[in-house]
Amino acid sequence: MKIHFDVLGRFKQIEEKVREGVEDLMPEDVSLALQVCLKCADIGHCYCESNVHLRWVQKLEQEFFAQGDREEELGAVAKSPLMDREKAGITKSQVGFFKIVVVPLFASFCKAFPSAEPMLSSLNRNLELWAKVEEEQLEISEVFEVAGADQTMR
Repeated sequence: MKIHFDVLGRFKQIEEKVREGVEDLMPEDVSLALQVCLKCADIGHCYCESNVHLRWVQKLEQEFFAQGDREEELGAVAKSPLMDREKAGITKSQVGFFKIVVVPLFASFCKAFPSAEPMLSSLNRNLELWAKVEEEQLEISEVFEVAGADQTMR
C-alpha cells in the first residue's frame, strides 16, 4: 500500500498540470498516468452496478479465504490479513477500503481526466451500500437483497 500512496501523491502533480492547462505532459507523467489507469482498472468493480460489484467482492473474499486455507495447509504460523475465514473478511472492511483507497484514487483520476467523472457516482452508490451494510451489520447474502432493492428504486 505504501507504493499506492506514493503513486497517488505523485499523480496529484499531474492533476495540477491539467488544471493549469498543460497539454504536453512529460513521458514520465504519461507513464504515471498509465499506472493510475491500471490501478483504477484493477479495482474497477468498485464502480460497476452494485450487483456486479457485490459478486466481485464475494469472489475476491472466497479467493482470499482459499489462500488462507492453503497457507494453513503449508504450515504458516499465521494467515495473511483478511485471508482467515474464522475472522472478518473483506466484506467487513469495504467502507474503510473505499474511503482510504478507492475514493481518493478515483477522485484524483477524475480531476485529471474529467470525462471519467461518471465513475464517481457509481462508486459512491456502492460506498453508500457498504455503509448501510456496516450500520445494519448485514451478512453478504442480505447485501444482495439490499442491492437489488436499491437498484429497483432508481
